[in-house]
Amino acid sequence: MSVPFAAQLSNISWSCAATGGACGLAGGDGDVETTLTLSPGGSATFTATGRVAAGATDALTQAATVGVPAGVLDPDTANNRAVDTDALAPVADIAISKSVSPSSLAPGQWVTYTITVLNAGPSDAPTVTVTDYLAPDLQNATWTCAASAGSTCAKASGSGDIQTTVDLKAGGMATFTLRTRVRSTAAGVVNNSATADVGGSVLDPNPGDNHSGDIPVVLFPEAGLAIVKTNGVNAITPGLPVTYTITVHNGGPSAARGVAVLDMVPAQLAGATWTCAATVGSRCAIDAGSRDISTTVDLLDDGQAVFNLVGRVPADAHLSGVGMTNTVSLTAPAGVTVPPGFQSSTDADPFAPQADLAVTLSSDAVPGAPPGTEIRQRLSLANLGPSVAVNARLVYRLPASAEVLAPPAGCTLAGDRITCDLGQLGTGDRRDVFIRLRHLEEGTLTTSAQASSDVPDPAEGNNSASHTSFTGPRPTTVPTHTPTATPPTPTATAQPGQRASETPPATTTPTRTPMPTTTASATVSPTPTREPSRTPVQMRVTPVRLTPTPPAPSARNGWLWLYGLATTILSGLILGTTALLRDPRPWALRRLTAL
Repeated sequence: MSVPFAAQLSNISWSCAATGGACGLAGGDGDVETTLTLSPGGSATFTATGRVAAGATDALTQAATVGVPAGVLDPDTANNRAVDTDALAPVADIAISKSVSPSSLAPGQWVTYTITVLNAGPSDAPTVTVTDYLAPDLQNATWTCAASAGSTCAKASGSGDIQTTVDLKAGGMATFTLRTRVRSTAAGVVNNSATADVGGSVLDPNPGDNHSGDIPVVLFPEAGLAIVKTNGVNAITPGLPVTYTITVHNGGPSAARGVAVLDMVPAQLAGATWTCAATVGSRCAIDAGSRDISTTVDLLDDGQAVFNLVGRVPADAHLSGVGMTNTVSLTAPAGVTVPPGFQSSTDADPFAPQADLAVTLSSDAVPGAPPGTEIRQRLSLANLGPSVAVNARLVYRLPASAEVLAPPAGCTLAGDRITCDLGQLGTGDRRDVFIRLRHLEEGTLTTSAQASSDVPDPAEGNNSASHTSFTGPRPTTVPTHTPTATPPTPTATAQPGQRASETPPATTTPTRTPMPTTTASATVSPTPTREPSRTPVQMRVTPVRLTPTPPAPSARNGWLWLYGLATTILSGLILGTTALLRDPRPWALRRLTAL
């Protein structure tokens, strides 16, 4: 007896039972190879048990043969072989399960799903389709697949939804690990499920476990909201604009809708206006406004809104305060957890005023005017800002050769300086101070002015000014003549270097000698000296000594006449010049009179 079993069978065991005869072997494992002893009409029955391979396909064909021993004739050998063919119908019980960790979290955080597909057999399942369509609130998903020995995954990894196949041996399994981020704007509960379907001709006797069911994730929003305010400076200059930058940021992980922002602008900030701009996906409820900020913003995870608040601090703010403080705050929407400590921001800066003082000095002095002429000079002090100047003052200096007729109102004279305290000087304001003085000497007159205040000056180069003018003509030399007669004595009463009112030393005072008698009919009459109407101006007068030259003897009479005429004219000029210096009338008018 010979029965070689088909390759699809394994784990075969068989037994033999005879009637009217005997079995060579009562049983065994594997193929049947044994003998029988049968009486006429006797029979033997073989029973074989085996396992059809789980992956067997098509049909199972099994044959058995029997033959008579040598010396025995079998009249019909056609029935000595038998064949059995059975169609195969694979059956595989596929089951899928799914779990999640963590099962509750804040929107915007990451979650991990584990999906297991199991083939409980008995047959292999070569094309099991696994599907997991992610919910809209699940983003940025990636997954991997790992199978047990003998089973395989069509794809070892992927991103987004899972839609692939696995080849599972009977008893085999495939495990998917899916990692995804819950959308920051999600709320409530996020559900997700997966399915596994047996393909081809494989029959699943229990399809009810081919769906994992919804796996819920409970959401508790949490937003790391923070607000920061700064103007980028350590001190504020009154009179200049100030810009505050307010940044509201959401550190996540969840989105925050309806975050309230409040900034009560301080009274010192005049003309305040603001704008709001948000990053992509986030939103400002109001894009612009004036004065106080009271609005809301919607912020995605890692989104932010930036407010720019611009105003101007009055130029005199430092007169009534030492600085300015501005505070902004935020309030999270209901149901959103916010870490403490970053929901308000304060920017406090002291005032640092600056006043750019500029001084100019001008004069109405006429170049070449005689000493003692009244001069009027104007000092102009302007505040170019930006802040109000406190205790502004001007210091005016003049040389010793000049005298002030009267100090201006509000100013004090001490020595060679005049100090004018001007008090507060607003931005753009100007004060003028007029100085009346006389230069007592011929030559250069240089005066100067210096400005200052209790407020720092950002540009000190224009804090001082000076003015230079010239008094009196330069001394001239009169040609001399040497007459044979005794020369007349000049009428001037001052020596070089002395003032006109001073009495020269007796040894240097010239004496007037009477003119010699001539036959000429001309009468020499000196020009009378004009008496001053007020205190004479102290000036230096240089005496001129006249030395006429006598004529030749042949023309003596004519020369004497000419000499007398010249002496008369020169005496008139000298006396006229003396009166001119003592005359308080304007210089130009006096000169015309003298001439």
